[in-house]
Amino acid sequence: MLRRILARLVEQRVLERLERRRGGRGGGSSAWVYALGPAGRRIVAYWAGEGLPRSRTPHEPSVTWTAHTLAVSELYVRLKAAARAGRMELLVFDAEPVCWRSYTRLGGAAGMLKPDAYVEVGSREWIDAFFVEVDLGTEHRGQLIRQHRVYREYFRSGVEQAKTGAFPSVAWIVPDERRATLLASVHGELPAADRRLFTVTTSEHVLKVFCGEPGASA
Repeated sequence: MLRRILARLVEQRVLERLERRRGGRGGGSSAWVYALGPAGRRIVAYWAGEGLPRSRTPHEPSVTWTAHTLAVSELYVRLKAAARAGRMELLVFDAEPVCWRSYTRLGGAAGMLKPDAYVEVGSREWIDAFFVEVDLGTEHRGQLIRQHRVYREYFRSGVEQAKTGAFPSVAWIVPDERRATLLASVHGELPAADRRLFTVTTSEHVLKVFCGEPGASA
């Protein structure tokens, strides 16, 4: 049924198949990655009140970009499933670029924080907010240190605290324990006041972080 629907959307140019296929459960080598087609882009632009865009061929993303985008999407699906199961309420899930934050850096230069997502979850007793970094193990230590520096700068700017009254926890989601150890070593070099901003968890245990359950951090 789903394949027939997707095929019909491709015929109507609402969707387009990217050249690169992906394997997967039930799909094997014939599972595709889809992008918005000309009609789909017009529909989305209409909903957003942006008028009608020019028709163009979709950009073919890199393997790394595609994997990362699918990982963020999978997180959203898992959070929705947990909410439906009654483990918490998913109040907000803002992906890029809606979740980005602008601020003024020390010295007056313009800065931009670019998390992968901003999430709010809660229940009758609590509400937690998170900036999310979905890490696939592709960035080297120097890049990780620079990312942490931007979060620390944004924290010190006070922009988020002035808007919401608190600063979200930064949830770093990593693929395995080895990567978690690397992130822990990066955090260990931070001042104690900054270290508390960050939480590291493996993708296996990520729902424990967002559901406020014990044993969440790696």
